[in-house]
Amino acid sequence: SEVVLRECVWSKHTPFFKNKRYAITNNTILTASHIRDLLALKRLGGENGIRSIDIAKDLNLSKVSVHNMMNTFLKLRFITKEHGGEVFLTKYGLRRATEFENYYKELKSKLFYNNSSDIEADNAIFAFLAELSENSFLKLKDIR
Repeated sequence: SEVVLRECVWSKHTPFFKNKRYAITNNTILTASHIRDLLALKRLGGENGIRSIDIAKDLNLSKVSVHNMMNTFLKLRFITKEHGGEVFLTKYGLRRATEFENYYKELKSKLFYNNSSDIEADNAIFAFLAELSENSFLKLKDIR
């Protein structure tokens, strides 16, 4: 079963712009870091299974950070976890990762002529994607 996304509106006291964002029914907000990490998991072959220690090593993250990431991804139903610590992207997680990857590539090619590795540009794109509502994503599909 898929996680149902609903829109929530940040209060005026939020330090970010008042905007609709993805919120998961269990109150987990989809952040720029989640999107970045989901794409990294896909890149590392998460649909075929990968150990958390290998994720930590490749992304230069602590085991605790990866553990927290995996718990969040379990809540979001992006992954399943085996007893040996190996994680697998679910069909839903792979679909969402592919969608975000396509949006990321499209935005990077349209906004930044130099498609080289630019961490600030990448961070801006991930933050932008995290702020979009479902309706905005549908409109974003039109830029292709």
